[in-house]
Amino acid sequence: MNNQNHTSSDFEKGKILLVTCKDIDNSGYGISTWNNRVLVTPELVPGDKANVRVEYRSGSRWFTSIVSFKSHSEDRRIPPCEINKDCGCCNTQHISDAKQWYIKIKHLEYLIKTNCKIDVDINESFKNKEK
Repeated sequence: MNNQNHTSSDFEKGKILLVTCKDIDNSGYGISTWNNRVLVTPELVPGDKANVRVEYRSGSRWFTSIVSFKSHSEDRRIPPCEINKDCGCCNTQHISDAKQWYIKIKHLEYLIKTNCKIDVDINESFKNKEK
């Protein structure tokens, strides 16, 4: 699906879109884009390719829900907690431990860089600490 040839009238609530998740936000929701719009999808993992339904807009972000998967990310896993769906506290349990670590490190680096104005490589810092 070439998403560069669509007009704004093609984008509305209920519309089904084929997207590939590119990133994850601070809440653990997948981030993708379609026709220069930012889409936020709970339970989508970077690398997942899925059909999503447009649900609502909040500011510049459009929230969507998963309709079906075309392919799964290599970082997707079955959540280890049996009550994950009912509880909802852990938005990243469906992501592998290694990818969760990477996401958390990148977020911490971003916070340090933007708030403290320090350029830091957290992974390198941990490696030096272990020696």
